[in-house]
Amino acid sequence: MQSIEAVDASRQRWIAAQKKAGVDGMYRTRIHYLPLPPPMADALRVPRAGRAVVVELGEIDPRSAAGLAACKRLEEAGATAFSMTVRERESESDFERVLALAQQTTLPVVVRDRVIDRYLVTMARAHGAAAVTVQPSVLGDRELQAVLGAAVEHGLEVWFELETTVDLERAVRFGQGHPVGPGFRTACVGASKEGGSLPMQETTRRLISRLPDAVLRLWTMDEVPEVLPSTSFSQDFDAWVLLTPTGQEAALAALLALPEAGRGR
Repeated sequence: MQSIEAVDASRQRWIAAQKKAGVDGMYRTRIHYLPLPPPMADALRVPRAGRAVVVELGEIDPRSAAGLAACKRLEEAGATAFSMTVRERESESDFERVLALAQQTTLPVVVRDRVIDRYLVTMARAHGAAAVTVQPSVLGDRELQAVLGAAVEHGLEVWFELETTVDLERAVRFGQGHPVGPGFRTACVGASKEGGSLPMQETTRRLISRLPDAVLRLWTMDEVPEVLPSTSFSQDFDAWVLLTPTGQEAALAALLALPEAGRGR
């Protein structure tokens, strides 16, 4: 298995080749002819089902009839938005899946990607995405500023994936430093399942306690826990991001059946 550094280096070479071939310009032109995506922040703040749940599609491929039918069922069941993960070795194919979904759903789509260059933000918008994830820990200051600038240019929401307080400080510094555009509006944090529940780790608690109040707080999870600390969740988070790669319909139903939650906004 390649190291993260080797994967990033390989992808940077691929991005450089794409830019040299003029593909970047092609995507910029396409953006001008695409309709604006549904606003992600509005969908999260005023969820359709009373609770905001973003569903990762995993292996579901909306380019197939069966995959599209599965997406429609999730939409009808109360999903707030869809998430699609881009795999480094199959980025072009995965982005085509994003476009197929964006053309067939009324819900906003977030592209979960290891964004290491502004070109990937352009690709996301050119394929119908409403938001992209950004990990401050994998970008230098110049790269982070360029990525956020691309999001401003193309009108995409940015989800900052935070793992440390340093990530948070950089998200605040760079996100709120933009006079226009996405700013620092949405933060993703995760917690690990332990003993049948999903207790928040100390690092997560520290991150949450330091977030500006206006920032949307998303809690990422790989599976629905048997016991959910709903009181703590309602005080600290606005939405769930369900990353389970299979069994999405059952997991979504389980989350929507839980007692009402969500910060007062």
